[in-house]
Amino acid sequence: MPVHTFLRSGLAAVLALALLGVEPAAAAQDPRLKKVEAQVADLESKAESAAEDWNAARMKLRASELRVAALKRKASTERAAFNAVAKDLGRLVAAMYKSGMIDLDVQGETKTDVIQSLAARVVAAGRASSLEGLVADVLAREAIAPTGFEGVAIPHARSAHCSAASVVVGRRKGGIDFGADDGDANLIFMIVAPADGDDAHLTILAALARRIIDEDFRAALLNATNAADVLAVLTQGDTE
Repeated sequence: MPVHTFLRSGLAAVLALALLGVEPAAAAQDPRLKKVEAQVADLESKAESAAEDWNAARMKLRASELRVAALKRKASTERAAFNAVAKDLGRLVAAMYKSGMIDLDVQGETKTDVIQSLAARVVAAGRASSLEGLVADVLAREAIAPTGFEGVAIPHARSAHCSAASVVVGRRKGGIDFGADDGDANLIFMIVAPADGDDAHLTILAALARRIIDEDFRAALLNATNAADVLAVLTQGDTE
């Protein structure tokens, strides 16, 4: 007989009274019966409540397991997407290297000077038609929100003067103020793209932002002795 059926049958109460020396025939009339039955009912209620709590806990655990599994799938998808972006970035930077768009000693005393110096390399590579126009577009974007943070700056813009998405890497050991609260920027990545193009520059920007938060990545770029070293650092994840 199941425990809950046994408890409900009243046999438990009768047996309990029998243990107290009360004859079974007289047990039903004993005033202590109701007290015992009440105690049995209370125990039964607590048992049922505990069972409900246990089932609820199991359901919550299962829900948590499903959420964790979903997060793992999402993380895997995002990682795959990031690797694809990193490969695209590596290929683009390799092309920029061939076009001379890595400057390890950027000249200029102000943000405008540095942007103009980097923009000149885009124009010289035949990827922009107007130096003044390109600089103006990048500065206009900077005026909306400064792009400096943690020793790095990523000035970027769409421009009607730009014919192809481009990245210029610059380094200035003295640092330049790009509006960051935590200090000047020693590494500058200028990203420009055609005004009517796709979102390639935003994809590049996202890839750079993800990598720049790595202190070892920044240190490797700061310690690079030539453009080839910079290229190696920027493309080191290309085969992952």
